[in-house]
Amino acid sequence: MSVSFDLEKWPVVFVKFHRVNNKNNNIDEFLQKWQTLYSYKTQFDMIFDAREISSFSIKYILKISQFMMKVRKYNPQYCKNTIMVVKKQYIKTLLDTVFSFQKPFTKYYLYMTQNENLDLYDLYLKRDLYPEKFTITLP
Repeated sequence: MSVSFDLEKWPVVFVKFHRVNNKNNNIDEFLQKWQTLYSYKTQFDMIFDAREISSFSIKYILKISQFMMKVRKYNPQYCKNTIMVVKKQYIKTLLDTVFSFQKPFTKYYLYMTQNENLDLYDLYLKRDLYPEKFTITLP
């Protein structure tokens, strides 16, 4: 699995998890890039696109959970909203489990879809217009 960041629509950050195994893009690099967003000292929102992923390594889950514990303590908290887009029920269940132990530090929207052509920015813009389409968890 590899991860790419797109800051073209800053302060909205698009993070895409790719199915391709790229040895140059590991979990530590992913978390470092995420950490760097806080150095801008401005509010931002994140959209995670995990539609290509059919499973997550337990190593990834543990490291992300530890990172969330660290970031939760930041004051001010620059990341305000997080949207996670998934395709597989297994990934949704896994994320629900993670957040049952470690609540998100932002308003968290989980969106499940089979749509490969989904406009993520449009989804972001309409997230509060159609809350019934999301599983929403508050910090």
